[in-house]
Amino acid sequence: MQSHGRYGLYVVIVIGVLAIASMLLLARDNRQKPTNENHVTLQQEEHSGKSIGRGLIAATDNTAGEEPSEEPVLDPFEPITAVDAAAQIGVGWNLGNQLDAMPNEGDWGNGIVDTSVFDEVKAAGFDLVRIPVSWNDHIGAAPDYTIETLWMNRVEEVVDWALDRNMWVMLNVHHDSWKYMNLDKQADPEESLRKFLKVWEQIAQRFSGKSERLMLETLNEPTDIDPDQLNVLNDQILQIIRSSGGNNKERLVVEPGLHTNIDETIKTFKKPNDPYVILTVHNYDPWDYVSNWWGHVTWGTDSDKTYFDNMFKRLHDKFVADGLPVIIGEFGTLGTNERHSKWIYHDHFVRTAKKYGMVSVWWDNGEHLDRLRGYWNDPIVKDIIVNASHGIANSFVETGDLYIRQDEADDTALQLELNGNTMTGIFNGDAVLGEDDYKYDADTAQVTIKRVYLEGMLKDKGLGDIGQLTFRFSQGADQVVHVHQYKDPVLKQKELVIDRSGGDIVGDTGIELDYNGTEMARLKAVEADGQSVHTEWKDKQYVNLSDDFTFDAYRVHLKAKFANMFDKDATITLEFWPSGVELEVPVKVINKQ
Repeated sequence: MQSHGRYGLYVVIVIGVLAIASMLLLARDNRQKPTNENHVTLQQEEHSGKSIGRGLIAATDNTAGEEPSEEPVLDPFEPITAVDAAAQIGVGWNLGNQLDAMPNEGDWGNGIVDTSVFDEVKAAGFDLVRIPVSWNDHIGAAPDYTIETLWMNRVEEVVDWALDRNMWVMLNVHHDSWKYMNLDKQADPEESLRKFLKVWEQIAQRFSGKSERLMLETLNEPTDIDPDQLNVLNDQILQIIRSSGGNNKERLVVEPGLHTNIDETIKTFKKPNDPYVILTVHNYDPWDYVSNWWGHVTWGTDSDKTYFDNMFKRLHDKFVADGLPVIIGEFGTLGTNERHSKWIYHDHFVRTAKKYGMVSVWWDNGEHLDRLRGYWNDPIVKDIIVNASHGIANSFVETGDLYIRQDEADDTALQLELNGNTMTGIFNGDAVLGEDDYKYDADTAQVTIKRVYLEGMLKDKGLGDIGQLTFRFSQGADQVVHVHQYKDPVLKQKELVIDRSGGDIVGDTGIELDYNGTEMARLKAVEADGQSVHTEWKDKQYVNLSDDFTFDAYRVHLKAKFANMFDKDATITLEFWPSGVELEVPVKVINKQ
């Protein structure tokens, strides 16, 4: 009986131990499992059925102040200094008007980005993708300013797509710069600043596990902020990133100068004492050419080129030579630019920046790579940029568009700019032009396309762009000359009537015409005494594409704001490609009595 009692005691002890262990395990499970009924996963997002990539596991709801429940998963990380990284990167591309669209991705016309975009950009030869992100519409209320889980997941997903392709990535805070970080215009600048710091605490922690190829850019184009305060702000964000754990102690951080303007940056930017910081500026000079303002539609004089050499040298001497590398985070043409000048502009910009040790990142708001259809609208300029960034010489033909008046084809000379290369052939599609089709003078680098060949191209063709001649060289990008057949454009109305008798014009005002194979170049508007119609730029007779006018295949459209500047009869002159072709449009104004 005594041994039997001891056995019973052992059983009781064992059962007790198991019960305690079970309670401890249950308590641990309850702590690990989300209890909020708003739990979400990326698979529930409307835009994608793909899982998120590597990195911090997301918080499972948007409750203000709730901390993520997992530590970041650390990707392999090999520290690289800013100087060495800048030396490795050839050229970059901007995923513009995508995640920076407001309020949501897709709202600015580029749809929902997928992996094919990064495949295309990588295949094109770009080393870096800048991913602008607007966070403001995805931030919760004070005091925590919690970023929406779905939005953070989506941003990480897109970042990982680029990293998975072994590309460098610049992730930033974009249009927040003028939504609440233009501190001089904020009613409560201290609260706006607190919001910004909270946002960066979350971004820094979420992306702390990424590889060294992820750079964090503090703010896009800071404006309406004191330059000294911007220097302090850059340092505050830098310290948040450095103290956020994971791989962020040695992560590359990109800091902007005031307005990202080169002159302002040279005057006011304070170099940080951190070997992993890169300076960023933007440049869209000359603005009137880049955006097709004031009739400036061509570029390429010696003076044009010297301007960039002088500017980039100043930037180099101030920062690069002092160990602070520079990324030009945005550049490129934005309007309808003449093809040849656009090509040499991009070549010279990238080549000169590289000469002074700087990386160029091409701005693309969907104008260059059509993300909905999956092709480059001008693949030549893309190839020119990539070649220039790697020191490969591009050659040029003096025109990207050859206009031939209907029934007036003749021998046509085209000047080549070889830049040390040799021409290897001229092609029409897959067909190679032979000795009977053109003459080449190697001493003057001039090609003459013979009349008979051009007549053959034009035969039985209508008006407009009827074919292309592709010039190939020993290295560098091809040059494609678009061959146009044209005759004089014709107005479909005797005059343009701007009727303001019932008040100001509300919508666009159209000028109907047949282009007849020509293409719109620029527009000027003057009153009878020669004064400019434009009330904001009285010294400019030519007006601004997009702001003042647009055009399509059938009409030139005056924007309502510009149409309301006409307060007396005037004349609009439409100028076309080829240069010298123009139409005058009488404008009759009916004012309110």
